[in-house]
Parts: sequence; C-alpha cells; structure tokens
Amino acid sequence: MFVRFEFVLAAVLFCAAAPAQAQLTRLPEVNEAFDAGQQHLAAQEYDQALEAFTKATQLDDSYGEAYQGRGQAQMALGDTTSAVRSFRDAVERNPRLAGAYAQRGQAYLKLGSNDLALSDFQRAVEIDRTNAEYQFELGRAQAALRDYAAAARALDKAIAIDNKYAEAYLTRGWVRAGLGHLEDAEADLRKAVELAPAEAKNRLQLGAFLYRISRFADAEQEFNEVIKQVGDKASPDALIARATLYIEMGQIEKNSGKRKLFFEAAIGDCDKVLAVSERYAQAWFTRGIAFRMLGQYADAIHSFTETAKLTPDTAEVYFRRGIVWYYLGEEDLALADFKHSARINYRDARAPLWQGFAEVQRGDLNAAVVAYSEALEIDHKYLPALRNRALAYLKMGEYEKSLADLTSVLGLEPEDADAYYWRGLVYESQGRTSKAAASYRIALEFNPKNADAQRRLNSLRSLVSQL
Repeated sequence: MFVRFEFVLAAVLFCAAAPAQAQLTRLPEVNEAFDAGQQHLAAQEYDQALEAFTKATQLDDSYGEAYQGRGQAQMALGDTTSAVRSFRDAVERNPRLAGAYAQRGQAYLKLGSNDLALSDFQRAVEIDRTNAEYQFELGRAQAALRDYAAAARALDKAIAIDNKYAEAYLTRGWVRAGLGHLEDAEADLRKAVELAPAEAKNRLQLGAFLYRISRFADAEQEFNEVIKQVGDKASPDALIARATLYIEMGQIEKNSGKRKLFFEAAIGDCDKVLAVSERYAQAWFTRGIAFRMLGQYADAIHSFTETAKLTPDTAEVYFRRGIVWYYLGEEDLALADFKHSARINYRDARAPLWQGFAEVQRGDLNAAVVAYSEALEIDHKYLPALRNRALAYLKMGEYEKSLADLTSVLGLEPEDADAYYWRGLVYESQGRTSKAAASYRIALEFNPKNADAQRRLNSLRSLVSQL
C-alpha cells in the first residue's frame, strides 16, 4: 500500500517576485484579470480562473505570476502537460518564482518524471529555504527516487519550520519505514493522526503501516476507526484495505472455520464498496482473491473479469484469473491469461512459471520446459522455475539437464529436501546407486517424513544386500 498525495491549490504558493520586478506598474486591466483569476482559483472555479489568467498573459506577456496562476488552473483541471508549459513560462519571465518551480515539480511528479521534479524542488528551496512546503516537496521527490536518507533530512527541515505540518510527519513516517526505523515511523504516523484527526487518510496510512509490519489486530482497529469516522459509503479505500487485511489474516489462520469467516468478511467489505459504485476495480479484484481462497471459482472468475473490463492493462488481473482457470482444469484459458499477463508485464517471472504449470497439466513437458526457461531468463535465480524445470527434465529422462538444475537449486537453497530426493531419483535412474542412496539420506535428514525417500532408500539397501 502506498502513500497517495494530491496536488493542493493554495494562494500562498504565489510567491513574491524579485524586488526589482515587484515595482513594475501594470495596466489596470491586467491587474483586474489577474485578480479575477486569483478569486476564481480560491473559489475552485477553475475554468473561469484559466480564462482570467490567460487574459492577463495576453495583455502582458511578461507577467510570470499570471502564467503561474494559469498553470495552477490547468493542474486542477487535469491538464498536467499544459500546466508544465505554463510553469515553465512563469519561471522564464521571473526566475525567482519559487512557487512556480514547486508547482512544476508537483506536475512532474504526477507525470512520473521524478528527476525533473527533484530539480525543481531543489530550485524552490534555494530561493526560499524557510518555506516548509518546499522542503516537504523536496523530501517527497527524494523519497520517490528512494533516496530515503536525503528525504528524511528535507522532511526534518520542513517539520523544524512548521512542527504542526501533519503531511510532513505522514511522509517522514513512510520514509523512516523505508530506512528500517519502524518505531520512529510509527511515531510519525501517529503524530500525523494527532495533528489532523479529521483527515481520515492519516489514520488509513497508519493502518496500512501496521498491516505491512504484520500487526494485523492493530491495523484492523485503525481501519475500523476510519470507517466509523466517515461511514461505509465515504470510505472505499478503508473498506478495501480492511478486506485485503482479512484475506491476509485468513491465509495464516489454521482453523478452517475462522479462515472462511475472514474471506467472507473480505467479500462483504468489497460488496459495500461496489454497492456505492461498480467502477471500483480494486474492490472487484480483492473480491476475486477472496472467492478464490474460498474455492468459489466461478465467482472469482466473474470478479476478475469485471476488474479486467475496468483496468484492461493490468497484468495482475489476468495472472490471477489464469490461476483460477488452472484450478478449474481449463488449461487453454489459463494459458491465454498467463500469456496476456506476460505481454503486459514482461519482467514478471510468475506468468511464465504458471504457463509451465498449465503445460504440465496438459501433459506437454517440452512446452513446460520452454515456459520455465522463459521465467529463468527474467530471473536466473527464480527457485520455483528451477525446481520445476528440473522435475520436468527428470520426467523426460533428460537426467544431466535435471541434475544441472538441481545443483543450482541446492546452491540457492541447501536444505531443499525435495531437491535432494529428486537428485536421488536422477542418480538411481543413471545407475549411480551410492550417490542415489546418499541423496535420499540427506533428503530424510531435512524431511524425516518423506516416505518416498525412505522407500527408495530401503529399496536400494535391499538391492545391495542381494548382490
């Protein structure tokens, strides 16, 4: 779960121009258009604000602040690319407009251009080091680039300037979590909740953090508080977060009855979200996972299919649906989904791994080996692919290839009892009886309950005694 930030329009970001420029006298109609733009911006009348600021720039092309205002209106209207151009025009006309740099940085973050965002926030801080928001945005950009140490320093400065800055505490909490300072992280997240108790997102992020560190009961309590605070209809994120938590709790629960209750509770939360709007893709997706865990595969397929309609370019949806098709014995449909998932996210080794599983289920070991090999091209240390390719080679009688893969498996996982057992089978098939017996013995050391290894070892002992 990730911290979500939204661009916030605020009149305070209009920074003073450089002293020499502050003395410029502009035509009354220019000032009138600019003032109208500010008023519309404050009233969240963004179309009118855009029109007014544009008029101001047309009347006076040197007016950097007017271009900045136009960029703010464009950002609010969702036209981020045009906003970047307006902020560029603003700083070209007035290089001391720290707010324009900061706002362009926000636009770059939204566009995923984190390096460009970092440069703009650094420039804003150079112009005004006493502005808490600029320090905050700098830290946020550094966090996006995973430079957590630098991010922590910038956020420290933001909080030193304004010790009531809840958003800075919230962000620093996640940064400290990234640095492994979990106690400090929790303290910051709780401080954000304390400073802005009406902001449900702060408590939601605290719950997300507690979930990530496996304090499930505490996480559930925070999610419950959010839902209680804003109500079911206004808290889709909290309901989906709690549903995800219930799935996790169900997966680790050993009591089958309690497991079922957790998964059903997850479905209940997702249904509450979908009752408000059926366009919440994450609710359909989470619902699909819960139905799969309950073994209600038809409902899982339906949920994942609805997710795919809403987010057709999300690889994980096809991957998850493919798994359900696999368990239903629909190998062709499973393969279609796994291949589609791999086309969208070609760096994920799981999709070709499961293609291999489906090919084995269809009885095509050669195709399975190809799929496992594709997974290993993505990650040459991917143990599931190595183990299953070794087993496929064993079944095909490709003993040396199987042995090579098993050697790699044991290099990565020296206590893999199954790998030792399979190596014993390879040696036994090659007539290397002593090596086979040694492998079976090691397999039994790591897993004394491996009845197959014990039986093969007893068989070899019997054979040797008869010679």
